[in-house]
Amino acid sequence: PRALVVVTQYPPFTPAYTPMQTGIRVLPIAVAMLVGAVSAPRFIDLVQLKVTVLIGLLCVGIGYGWLATTSDSSAFGHLLPGVVLFGLGAGLLVPAATQAVMDALPPDATGAGSATNTALMQVGSALGVAVIGSLLAARYRGVMMSSSIWDQLGDLQSVALESVAGAARVAEQLTAELGAQLNQLAGHAFVAGMQISLLVCTIAVFAALAIALSVVSVMLTNRAKRLETGYNTLVGHIQTDLNMALRTFEQSSLPKADLAGTIVPGMRMYLYAADSCN
Repeated sequence: PRALVVVTQYPPFTPAYTPMQTGIRVLPIAVAMLVGAVSAPRFIDLVQLKVTVLIGLLCVGIGYGWLATTSDSSAFGHLLPGVVLFGLGAGLLVPAATQAVMDALPPDATGAGSATNTALMQVGSALGVAVIGSLLAARYRGVMMSSSIWDQLGDLQSVALESVAGAARVAEQLTAELGAQLNQLAGHAFVAGMQISLLVCTIAVFAALAIALSVVSVMLTNRAKRLETGYNTLVGHIQTDLNMALRTFEQSSLPKADLAGTIVPGMRMYLYAADSCN
């Protein structure tokens, strides 16, 4: 997931924890995705495919939005709701979206459709990482270069601009006071980049949610119109056939009981069909 690119580099994680400890702390994303993926079939059965996709997008968007509120002093507990919501949403969304694609294809095109869907997901993930990384890096550089201590770094500026780890290496070569200021600045710059990149992700997800809602709304409106048209047509046929049946009943010389045994079942069938459409 693209959020992992940012969360695993969050400055409080970098110096305080080993890579293993950091991995354990972002493990809730994987667990939440697993829970979401396992629950997706049940959600689809309960609330249908379209609603499952909308719920998944909503959870991902809220998760991104929560993570975008992270500050320099935020602890892991602040990140946890965001990563869990993101993981649950992604776990629901991916299976539901994949099923939506596969259901729209004819049986003889499912293989090509599955391959195309997988390729597009990989391209989208790579593009997302590139966009998030570019936004984060641009914001990081902007905050670093606008600082009052920037000119004091001299030839070490390029190393400090590479990453938070590069800034930490530069800080070791400076005086204790200036090094501490640089570490604090690098952490602030990274969080600023993290906020802007995750905010863009939030906007993109909610834009996708709005588009999905509008598409679903149009589909439901068209379905309602088709049902109304079909109902009105059926009612018209029922009225015509009932009038014909009544005239036949009144004009026929056959025993009324025999005619009733023939006409009444047909009338019941029409009434049942009308009730089903309604």
